[in-house]
Amino acid sequence: MELFHNCIHGEDILFVIFDPDAIPDKTEKKGDVYALYKGEELVGYNFFSFHDLVKTKEKGLIVSPNDKLIDVLNFRLGYLGLPLLPYVRNSYFKAAKVVDIKDHPSNGRTKVVTLNLGDGNVAAVTKYANFGIGDMLVVLIDKGFRFNGTVFHGGIEKGIRFDAEICSASDLRLGDESNAAFVIDGYEPGDDFFLK
Repeated sequence: MELFHNCIHGEDILFVIFDPDAIPDKTEKKGDVYALYKGEELVGYNFFSFHDLVKTKEKGLIVSPNDKLIDVLNFRLGYLGLPLLPYVRNSYFKAAKVVDIKDHPSNGRTKVVTLNLGDGNVAAVTKYANFGIGDMLVVLIDKGFRFNGTVFHGGIEKGIRFDAEICSASDLRLGDESNAAFVIDGYEPGDDFFLK
């Protein structure tokens, strides 16, 4: 589940998304909340006038929303007779240890990186060159939201499989640096970067 706070045409909206791949085909309006469905499956909510529920300056992706925010949203959903939200324990941003680096076979400016997430390896293709084997990086895994609201999906490009995206400080909103991977210490492979 991901939460994304946006102001569109003067309307203050919180989007709650259960499945980023599900395109709703039906809505149900209850008060200032729209329940979004694909068929009969609930795939998200839109909370209109979100500022009336919660005073926040946070815009865009709300990474690892705290339990108090979920409680406020659930109070509103319960009042409207809608299903409640689970507490969020996954940001999709994971600590990953570099185990192998190879030149990309068809793009000399990028590298194919194998990373360990603790329960297995993932691959990433990157232009960043500021790390080596053994370094710990932050990666975004499949179906995770970027801060700009787009969703990362693994896949195959130019014959190379990738299932993670190596993040810069800028990608994580922790600085302006966008030309280098964000190297971290104090994490184990697979740790959730924003929940530790």
